[in-house]
Amino acid sequence: MGSAMAGNLLKAGVEVRGYDVVAGKRAALKRAGGKPAASIGQLKASVIITSLPSAAALHAVAEELKGKSVVIETSTLPIEDKEKARDTLKRAGITLLDCPLSGTGAQAKTKDLVVFASGERKAFDLAKSVFPAFSRSHYYLGKAQQRRKQHLLAAQSFTRLTESFPDDTLADDALMEAGDSYAKLWRKPALDPQYGHTALATYRTLLSLYPNSALRPDIERRVVRLEQLMATKDYETGMYYLRRKFYDPAVLYFKDVIRKYPDSGRARDSYIRLVQAYRAIKYRDDLKETCDLARERYPGDAEFNSLCPAATATPVAADSARAVP
Repeated sequence: MGSAMAGNLLKAGVEVRGYDVVAGKRAALKRAGGKPAASIGQLKASVIITSLPSAAALHAVAEELKGKSVVIETSTLPIEDKEKARDTLKRAGITLLDCPLSGTGAQAKTKDLVVFASGERKAFDLAKSVFPAFSRSHYYLGKAQQRRKQHLLAAQSFTRLTESFPDDTLADDALMEAGDSYAKLWRKPALDPQYGHTALATYRTLLSLYPNSALRPDIERRVVRLEQLMATKDYETGMYYLRRKFYDPAVLYFKDVIRKYPDSGRARDSYIRLVQAYRAIKYRDDLKETCDLARERYPGDAEFNSLCPAATATPVAADSARAVP
């Protein structure tokens, strides 16, 4: 990937000085018109591009680079390692842009890459003139905004990315990041759930648009967590009314939990509170129906057996007419 990008930079008229631990690749760079360096420390430029095979290699490079520059880090590595390298480089006066690429090595040769850059805006503005030399398009994400807790701006940036590149290999990643950013704006059930609903809708959109995404298991877990929070919010609102003996609105909220979030832990709690509410207002038919549903849903649950009236067999009227022999 790195060799292909260097080749395209040279074709675009960019002066390229590069380093690789493999001597053969340094020689190939020289043949292509580039200037191989004898070590990482010899690399001096306003913009440096790194394409590395491992986190260990990234950390080694970060320790050796010196001077004021912007590093376009294109390696596919865990974010934790990128952040560690960013901190190391920052101490040396260097700014790191996290720039994962969408595309293969073959696509890199034909400049058929998409760059997803995140980091300080000033650094991006300085480096963006380099991107067209080795990619077909580039996009500035909101990841830096997300790290600064500006989650709404981050969510909007990630959403625009998916809208702009719906068929890209990182489109589902962008939707996940958008959903995560919205979710971070709604951390407690007591708060207005607007952003929670938006996060849930974003996750469900991802599952619908990209059903074979490798992110699906993670997204499904996020959906379950958000639904549990939604159920808790409605349940606690129902409890607010129940404690004040406003039974009708309490019943509505508990029914909503059972209807909308039947697999959440709060569904069982809502059945219990419904039973208590119906007993208090002496709605016998509703009480019986709720108890029957709860017993069916939670067979053998001791709490329902103690709260609900004992189930009785429906009496059968005897036929007084006798058959005449």
